Amino acid sequence: MLVILVVTLTPTGGASPPAFSTNFRSGFRWLADGILNVGLFVPLGLVSGWRARSFWKTLGAGALFSAAIEVAQLILPGRDPQLNDIVSNSIGMAIGVALGLKPEQWLRPEARRAGWMLLGASVVVGAVIAITGLLLAPAVVDGYGVGVGTEMLFQRRARLNIRLPPGYGSHEPTSLAAFYDRGGHQVFAITRYGADLLLAYRTRGAVAGLDKPDYPIIGLLAGASATDSLRIQVWRDRPGWCVQAGGPQRCRIGPTFGRGWALLFYPDAIGQRWGRGVDVVWAAALFFPLGFWARRRTLIFAIATTLLLGAAAPLVELMRTTPKEWVGALSGVAVGFACAIALRKDSSTRPA
Repeated sequence: MLVILVVTLTPTGGASPPAFSTNFRSGFRWLADGILNVGLFVPLGLVSGWRARSFWKTLGAGALFSAAIEVAQLILPGRDPQLNDIVSNSIGMAIGVALGLKPEQWLRPEARRAGWMLLGASVVVGAVIAITGLLLAPAVVDGYGVGVGTEMLFQRRARLNIRLPPGYGSHEPTSLAAFYDRGGHQVFAITRYGADLLLAYRTRGAVAGLDKPDYPIIGLLAGASATDSLRIQVWRDRPGWCVQAGGPQRCRIGPTFGRGWALLFYPDAIGQRWGRGVDVVWAAALFFPLGFWARRRTLIFAIATTLLLGAAAPLVELMRTTPKEWVGALSGVAVGFACAIALRKDSSTRPA
């Protein structure tokens, strides 16, 4: 509760407190905010509903707590009280309470139930990877965009050519190309930061109300002379992108399955500096349930499923899984398996 209060009741600036909103699609990343609000209340529902006697009383208490927070936000500058928050918080509370009512069924399931839960977790992880590829793919398709040239760029039938004049070596951010659709949304952009480039494009997830990542290209212009002009080429090399600056060329620029976290929350400062590390943590968390519900006889199945899903990522518009993400995914399985063993040992040593 303390964490929730700090997250939701800290003023974030603004001239005056906003009015209460009943619009469920408020903000450009309304769906991502809703999912995060669900996750925020799952732990509260879990601990407050732990072996509780009444599902509905516990859920009602959580819903009232959420409603009180939204009412308090009416007097806090910079906050955004919404009916959508109360609904999503209550959903998260319900999920947590449902898990807490009978924890033994998922913490220490018997072998047959654990096998079914392992199979279900494998299906869910595969679905998450497929959805990640679908939502992080470019949103520009035939008939949608700023013209034939941009559509051809996204369809791998054209290259974008940019000529940099002498003196391009400034460290100030400089937009080299930016295209917008008929609704004013940025479809594609490439920006220079000194010797680095930053590639960004509108994704299907952004259209649906989720967040989206950018893709830094570090040091691509480092070896070029600032006194000469330079030609930069950008082209689609599905499932990713290629960028060439004079002679140097970088390809395989695009999302991996570990970048799925960026659909929910992508701060530029974290994503561009620590993004690869967060990718590994996401991969480990994603595959943790496979190890947790595996048993000695089904551990091989969990490992094989991990390898299969990681190798199949390019089939759903994702880049090949990186070595670090392989380590993260397999580590998640190992840690999950170790946690399950520890829980079963703790249960077996308790007095009857």
